[in-house]
Amino acid sequence: MLSQAYPKLMRHTVEYDKRLTTLKNRLSQGRNWHMLAAQFGTGILALVPTDGDFGIHDRDIERLPVDDFKLLINILDEERGGFLCKCSQQMTHFLNLLSGPIPERKYMLEDMDGSLVKEEPFDSPGLIEYLELDG
Repeated sequence: MLSQAYPKLMRHTVEYDKRLTTLKNRLSQGRNWHMLAAQFGTGILALVPTDGDFGIHDRDIERLPVDDFKLLINILDEERGGFLCKCSQQMTHFLNLLSGPIPERKYMLEDMDGSLVKEEPFDSPGLIEYLELDG
């Protein structure tokens, strides 16, 4: 990979080692995100709270050892797998908007008061409905 991105870079140089370390770190950081998306769908990536009220940050996900993260994914799958897959599927629509919004349509969530969303119980079908497009 490194030789494709930097064909003139010579092996066993300081610059090569520096870029190789950076590449390895980035691949490692993406590993857990990839496993999460593979299990529940890419839309799940937009649903992971990474700031605000939850105190979880990207680096917390990225730094979890692979075995611990696999255990977390297994628990999530057993306890809320179906719900998370449905939410992920709906969130994929949001991700697709990033590449080309549909101006005449809105998501129900866009016009809702955030407190109503927080009042919904876990695994509520209502939460999934909020992620649907209006008429």
